[in-house]
Amino acid sequence: MRKDWIASKLQIPNSAVTSTIGGLQNDVYKIETKEGPVILRLNEEARRTKEQLELEIAFIKHLHQSGIKAARAKHWQDSLIHEWDIEGKRVHAVFFEKAKGTSIRILDDKSWNSEWFREWGMYIGRMHHAAQTFRHPAMEKKAVRTAANPDPEGVKGQLDPQMRSWYTEQLKALTQYEMKIDTHHFIHHDFHQGNFLVEGFEIMSFDFDDCMTDWIMQDVAVSLYHGIWQGISFRPEEKDLAAKMVHGMLEGYSSVHRLDDDMIDQIFLFLNMRDALLYPIFKAKWEGVPWQVEYMKKLKKRLTEGIPYLERSAVLTP
Repeated sequence: MRKDWIASKLQIPNSAVTSTIGGLQNDVYKIETKEGPVILRLNEEARRTKEQLELEIAFIKHLHQSGIKAARAKHWQDSLIHEWDIEGKRVHAVFFEKAKGTSIRILDDKSWNSEWFREWGMYIGRMHHAAQTFRHPAMEKKAVRTAANPDPEGVKGQLDPQMRSWYTEQLKALTQYEMKIDTHHFIHHDFHQGNFLVEGFEIMSFDFDDCMTDWIMQDVAVSLYHGIWQGISFRPEEKDLAAKMVHGMLEGYSSVHRLDDDMIDQIFLFLNMRDALLYPIFKAKWEGVPWQVEYMKKLKKRLTEGIPYLERSAVLTP
């Protein structure tokens, strides 16, 4: 097991290594040290190059220096990135700070409400404001979505043939928008409640593995997508949840960052594109438990029949 190998490599007891605690694409472990817990993430070299990891680490550092709370990479034996051979595979190992706080308590009205949604939006807006000035020589080494390259992640080729037309429509609509410096730049690109913890209303983000250049409303869309999905799952009686989340998050975002009508339209395109991105991932990774089977049916129906994840007219007045 990798857990045993890691404990031996780090010369620590097996009990100090907690097996995978999250991540569909990477192996993630919590390591107990004398100084406190740290997070160890293993990326297979075939998926992420060392140069791409250096870019991610630099981006997190830039955000931290700009006042954004984000879990930074930590040195181990004087290095930030380590190359290990595990089970016949070359992997890159990176240690990160353990984010402070707890997961969002969706069932707690004191922490799951319109005020919290505004704080969530404000954090994204501040993060985007800071990210505008990030520059790094390896930025082009990660995916960059442009009009000339609308599908840098290669999602279309992973979809069932009958789903590709709908996805292509979303890409075509998105890439009609200008690539302005304050609306198209390097971002987290997987910013949902599984990738940050909270203390009160303070957010600390982590897992920037998917960071890339895109229209920045992708971050807002991902937060809404997963927030609405999980929120409805836990609070099915809250029929106006989607509207409350959209209003709260956009109100918070616009208080710290420019937000115009085009940017809002982009959110709803990205919500549909999130369906397309997740479908092949879930198809490959999920184990077929009942709730997963049901969600895959919904995903397939939306993508095949061209049904939006959420329509703007349903949550925002003209």
